[in-house]
Formats: sequence, C-alpha cells, structure tokens
Amino acid sequence: MPKINILGLAAIIPVTIFLAISFFVLLGADKTDCANLKKFGKVVAVMLWLCAAFIFGAGIYVLITGTHPALPLLEYLLVD
Repeated sequence: MPKINILGLAAIIPVTIFLAISFFVLLGADKTDCANLKKFGKVVAVMLWLCAAFIFGAGIYVLITGTHPALPLLEYLLVD
C-alpha cells in the first residue's frame, strides 16, 4: 500500500470550511427572532461540527498510519 502521510494535512481545508460555515449559521441564527429558526440553526451548526470532527479524525488517522481507511476497499473492488 502506498504511504500518504502528508495528505492527512489536507484535512485542514474542509475542516476550516465547515467551521467557517457553522460560524455564519450561528451568527444568522442569533440575529433571528423566531425561536424555531434559532433551534434549527443550532442543530445545523452541531451537525457541521460533527462533520468537521469526523474529517479531522480521518486526517489524523492518515497522518499516523500513512494509509487511507478506504484504500483496502478500493483495492478489493478494483482487482479483477
């Protein structure tokens, strides 16, 4: 299997994007007067944080092990 340690650092880009979007979602939810919209905004922000945490964890995994978790599955599917 190929070693791809440094590609784990690429996880910083989508994590940053998800966290920036969640900031603006929370900012918009804070400015609204509708209670249901505030709750919905907070739920969306939490879901974005979970996505960011998952991607960050996958990036750390790639940095530590040097392989992507889906690489064995791709090799299995591509082998005739």
